[in-house]
Amino acid sequence: MIRKLLYLCTDNTDPYHNLALEQYLTDTVPADTCILYLWQNRHTVVIGRNQNAWQECRTALLEQDGGKLSRRLSGGGAVYHDMGNLNFTFSLPTAEYDLHRQQRVIVEACRSLGIEASFSGRNDILAAGRKIYQRGLVAANDGNLSVRVGENALWVTPTGVCKGDMTEDMLVKMTLDGTVLEGTRKPSSETKMHLRIYQENPTVRAVVHAHPPVATTFAAAGIPLDKPVLQEAVVQLGTVPVAPFALPGSQGVADSVAPFCRDYRALLLEYHGAVTWGTSMEQAHYRLECLEQVATVTLHLHTLGCHRVIPPDVVAELEGLRPAWGIL
Repeated sequence: MIRKLLYLCTDNTDPYHNLALEQYLTDTVPADTCILYLWQNRHTVVIGRNQNAWQECRTALLEQDGGKLSRRLSGGGAVYHDMGNLNFTFSLPTAEYDLHRQQRVIVEACRSLGIEASFSGRNDILAAGRKIYQRGLVAANDGNLSVRVGENALWVTPTGVCKGDMTEDMLVKMTLDGTVLEGTRKPSSETKMHLRIYQENPTVRAVVHAHPPVATTFAAAGIPLDKPVLQEAVVQLGTVPVAPFALPGSQGVADSVAPFCRDYRALLLEYHGAVTWGTSMEQAHYRLECLEQVATVTLHLHTLGCHRVIPPDVVAELEGLRPAWGIL
């Protein structure tokens, strides 16, 4: 339980100092403490933990212009920072992490200053949609994504739209019972499945449904990904079962996933595709990529005639890393 709130604002604008301090605060925050850290970087491009700097940034031009390039170990995408934006970080124990609760602090602070602000999650959907399309995890207008933005509200992708070409005005806002609140387009035909996942597991804040080729091969074969062959998949996903087939867009799809929503993090849909969920769109998206990776490695192992798996004692140790990785 959080018993102590600390506030830290630095006037240092060096990204190496600020990001190192952010990581230190996150790594050392006491179990009963939440720290709000405010910081600014001068003329900097910050890239995520797994991003290629040369693909994300014109590094030579940045250096020529006196800018700095820094990697943020907590993840995220490539972002340009200057003195026109203020960054905030909440450092707290993993068990106390609640994106929407922390976001509300910032939203209410802005409103107290006369600045209208809201948490929409729509950009998270657009960014994830582009990534899964570019990486071949969906084709044509396949797939759908959603983000929960309140106790009874979520944004979902529309039907019939390429996930690489979406814009904010295409998205549909709904209640958890399926009532449309905003948007002019028809919501995805698989919205019932998204709603059921949120209803079954209140910790879920984002859902991604796609047709990653190798994982979908296992789904078509009715073969679960239940063998521990990759350490990352053990930590991030665990076992991935197969939900029985139901007609696309039907209530049957929602009913077929319901028994798995609390005890698993990803699911293969028989003859159909895959669905992942998490406490943020970033986590749900990463789980989809991890799912395709472990499916690919599993298929290669089968091709080699190799049936090695990680020993049970090592699996238990890997599973013990989940709290430190922020995985519920």
